[in-house]
This record gives sequence, C-alpha cells and structure tokens, in this order.
Amino acid sequence: MHSTYYNKYALDEGGTDPAAPDGQYLLLVEDNSDDVFLTLRTLRRNDFELPVKVVTDALDTLKILDEAAAAPAAILINYRLPGITGAELVGALRDDERTRSLPIFLITASEEERDRVCQTVSNMGANGCFVKPLRFHKLMSQLGRFEVLPRGAHA
Repeated sequence: MHSTYYNKYALDEGGTDPAAPDGQYLLLVEDNSDDVFLTLRTLRRNDFELPVKVVTDALDTLKILDEAAAAPAAILINYRLPGITGAELVGALRDDERTRSLPIFLITASEEERDRVCQTVSNMGANGCFVKPLRFHKLMSQLGRFEVLPRGAHA
C-alpha cells in the first residue's frame, strides 16, 4: 500500500489510525512528497488542530475510506493524481452514500488552470478549489463554512 499516515505531522510509530479525540481528521490525497511536506508544514506552522492522514493515490483513498471506522472531517485532493484523477475521485466519492456529504476540496498546482479546474470539479461535486501552495487562511475559511474546525479554532 502506498499510504502514509501522519499523526500531528509525524509518523505515528504505534501504527494507529490518527484521529482527534472526537474522531475528526483531515484526509490529504497527494502523490507528491514535496507538496505533502509543504502542506503539512503550513498546517503545523498555523497550529492546525486536526490530525492529518495522507494517502498517495485514489485507489488507496477509496480503500481506506471503505475500511475506516470514521469518515474524515474533510478531504483535500490533488487534481493531478496518477491513474484516477482528483476529479474522477470526487465523482466516485459523491456517488457513494457514505461520502456524499463530506466537504471535499481540490488542490491544483497551476494558477493558469485554476478557473477551468475549479469549474470542472465544482460540476463533479467538490466544495472548493485551492492553488498550491496551500494558503492557510483560505483553507480555514472554507473549512469554517462546513463547521469542520476543531473546537476552539477560528477561521
């Protein structure tokens, strides 16, 4: 399996599934290790409270969500995943009753493609779109719309 789990932005040596005490976590679907590092660093530097689970491809994402005891609070998906694209993954998640209502956001590396990508993924059911590198205040604003923020956090 290509998945890597991060608990408070460090490998969880105990092998447990990361989740906050209330079961919340953020799922990041990103195949580029540099982008994973930058995203996690941005979250950590801004004292983001939710644990983050990182998955590197769409098929592992579907498998993990199938086996998970709890759904993530929100999902961030890279638009350009290998194999099944981020847009196709959004479609699959929206077709599944268990994940249909989860807040899902796409991340694209291209400022030039942003409008086209965001329109495409919006039509497939994504709740928003970000350009890399991730801007913390924009993420928090979007998560706040869906009441995903941990208790005590502010958008």
